[in-house]
Amino acid sequence: MAHDDFLLSHMNTLWPVLIVSELMKSGIDTYFVSPGNRNVPIMAALGAAEKVSVKTCLDERAAAYRALGYAKAAGKPGVLVCTSGTAAANYFPALIEAFRDEVPMIAWSADRPPELVGADANQTTDQQGLFGRFVRKSLNLPCPDLDYPISGLLARICDLASVTDGPVHINLPFREPLLPVPEKSHALQNIPAPVPFEVVEAAKRLMAQPNPRMHRMDATAGFYCGSANRHPVMERVGEILAGSRRGLLVVGRPGSRADAAAIMAVVEKWKWPIYCDIASGLKGLTNAVFEVPFFDHPEAIRFVGDYDPDVIVQFGTALVSKAYYGPVLKGGIQAPGLIQMSARKGLRDPSHSVDIRLDMTASQAVSMLSTAAPGRPEQSRISKLASGFEALLQQLDRNTPNDTLSHPLIAKAIFDQIPGNEVLFAGNSLVVRAFDMVLPPLGKPIDVVTNRGVSGIEGNVATAVGYAEAVGRRTTAVLGDISLLHDLNSLMLAAKSEIPVIVTVINNSGGRIFDRLPVAVFPGIPGDWVTMAHACSFEKAAGQFDLPYYRADDYSELHQAYREALKYGGSALLEIRLSPEADLQVFRKRITCKC
Repeated sequence: MAHDDFLLSHMNTLWPVLIVSELMKSGIDTYFVSPGNRNVPIMAALGAAEKVSVKTCLDERAAAYRALGYAKAAGKPGVLVCTSGTAAANYFPALIEAFRDEVPMIAWSADRPPELVGADANQTTDQQGLFGRFVRKSLNLPCPDLDYPISGLLARICDLASVTDGPVHINLPFREPLLPVPEKSHALQNIPAPVPFEVVEAAKRLMAQPNPRMHRMDATAGFYCGSANRHPVMERVGEILAGSRRGLLVVGRPGSRADAAAIMAVVEKWKWPIYCDIASGLKGLTNAVFEVPFFDHPEAIRFVGDYDPDVIVQFGTALVSKAYYGPVLKGGIQAPGLIQMSARKGLRDPSHSVDIRLDMTASQAVSMLSTAAPGRPEQSRISKLASGFEALLQQLDRNTPNDTLSHPLIAKAIFDQIPGNEVLFAGNSLVVRAFDMVLPPLGKPIDVVTNRGVSGIEGNVATAVGYAEAVGRRTTAVLGDISLLHDLNSLMLAAKSEIPVIVTVINNSGGRIFDRLPVAVFPGIPGDWVTMAHACSFEKAAGQFDLPYYRADDYSELHQAYREALKYGGSALLEIRLSPEADLQVFRKRITCKC
């Protein structure tokens, strides 16, 4: 078994199948599932299981209370299933109630692999022991692995299932690929394979084996996430810069206005191309020799690869771009020198590619590098990079019709009309990625705020209101419909805020980012388990909280409605309705276009 290559390639689905089967042996057959991506192996197991009841739940907080009521009536636990990040934290209120009232519940959270915990990876936090003393037992498993005894796994699950006087927690991390995919598949359209019949049969054979209940094993043994930070070596940095010919500046969240000013000075002095993350607040403001507009497109990755940077200097951390941490840094375009400058504590490098880390603010680093003299840039390479992106932007513009509302068109409209020196709060999922793919009008300073630490979609409205009140400037909060449904009660905060907040909700009838991921075509997971399609509109919600309501169904209406909301002068709710199918078609046309 330890050398079974087939099972080794399907461990992400085998373990959940085994866990579901073991819980079934204890009579636990009801699951409360909230949508996500990291938990798709669990959903795949449920799709392959027999005689289980799956109840889909939009909001993890509501899911937990729903499971609490179920357990009180049924006298046995239901199983909560969620993705990584803040999702499981939303179970906490109901778990505290269950702990106090001695009601059995099982919270099963998916997690990112241990090497990404504490490394500034997106949607990742330390989930082990998350609920502390408010659960009777916690099981922190490693990533599915044949070296972990199956008998030990089954014994631990059996032990948790026997708890009847309160909640328990199972935390299970998964490495990518989350689901099995064919060996030959398009890089942008990895089509997952269903849970193989052989995996289910293997699980049945393993379940039939004796289950020694006294077997115990430390599931966390051997895991260690050490810091990769190095001591500042300014002499070495100077040598790297002096030898550079094809430098690239990358800006994440710099931290302060002083940092932004220091970065602007570097841009003027070094004459390097620059990429500014949407949350940097510097998109369109740097007057760089060339600004890379985005990374998350196959052609963009190709252009940067052709430029072949020999050194990347990164100010700040927590970039939205997945391609930056993926193919740009790890896919064969690795620069010999990746220098990161950040005062944020801990390892902030999910790609594990940083060569030199300077633990300081951008302004401090620039001051220390004041005498550094980068080599003469290769203008021919920069010109080629610029011409490639210019052609790509033109092609993307042609592939983004104005008569069909889409996320990139919405981002462009907001950027065009939002007044300078105001605040844009960009929600997570599709929204922040749409803004990251658009260059705002040059010279228009805008504060851009995001919750991109663990990237939860809950609490977005409340965050926007708190930010607006603290800085005293009007804020346009753009978020998805699922985010607003998570935080609907915070419309009361917006309505009462003395500083206007224009809550702009993009209503595409569900969590449509999953339409663009492999889970969308996985045959063992029904689509409505993931997208949470709905027919909700938000006009009555606006009325409930006495907020002016505006609606846009096309591009011209969006311009008019947003203009009226700005003119109103107070908080308001703007609902943008778009077809998820049409939006997906625009995405596919854009992501597949070539120059």
